[in-house]
Amino acid sequence: PKGGPIRVHISKLPEVHAPIDILACQDPEVVADAICEVVPWKRKWSHHQWLHSVCTHVRRLLPKMSSRDIVRVTLAFGELYTKRKQHSLLFYDHQTFAELFQALPVKAVTAKTLVPLIWAYRRMGAGHEAFVRAACERVMSGEVELENGDLVELVRLHGFLKMRSPPLLNFAAEVFDLRFAYFSEDQVGDLARTFCTLRYRCPLFLEVLKRELPYRVHEYAWWNLIDIAEMYLELEVNDREIVERIGNEGFKL
Repeated sequence: PKGGPIRVHISKLPEVHAPIDILACQDPEVVADAICEVVPWKRKWSHHQWLHSVCTHVRRLLPKMSSRDIVRVTLAFGELYTKRKQHSLLFYDHQTFAELFQALPVKAVTAKTLVPLIWAYRRMGAGHEAFVRAACERVMSGEVELENGDLVELVRLHGFLKMRSPPLLNFAAEVFDLRFAYFSEDQVGDLARTFCTLRYRCPLFLEVLKRELPYRVHEYAWWNLIDIAEMYLELEVNDREIVERIGNEGFKL
């Protein structure tokens, strides 16, 4: 529509019903299909009792579920968030969420599923760091190759989770060095903000900024300049040339 997307109040969302009785069905694949179809629409308080019952049934079927079905069920529950509060869910069942990530084989992590799964992990508060580290290991070993934007998003999520992983951060800096021209200024700002949040001083990342930033700093938006400048301040990076250039650009705004 010309006036932008129409926002529908949660009370006016359609009441979606599964084509089967999820709680009675014993076929893991059919249950996963139904959950993917219905659960993302169950956003009201009145749905919580039913959702808890579904979670209990999922825990019973987990040993029989394929990795594909576990991924689908995890992502379906991970969709229960709003745009205003993207870091939290409208419904929680911590035991089920933790068991989903414990049962999920690391081989199920692909370039397509990695970032959505880590976002779901962040929203669910699953508390299973071993899965995150093993998933990231697949990226660093080259088994899973991420686009620049997905790699930056993965680093950002580590910042949100307060997970300081030097191997991943150094790997991201190596990719940043190799493909600098293909990183947007917002992605550069996101990386700088995350390094600052995690208090991680990466020599290679700073070296790339020292080499490339003088030629591009005049193109950067003020919010990205602030993120970069804050990183230099918090990590006590003594680079007078870069600091002065950022200061000059800030003065022009």
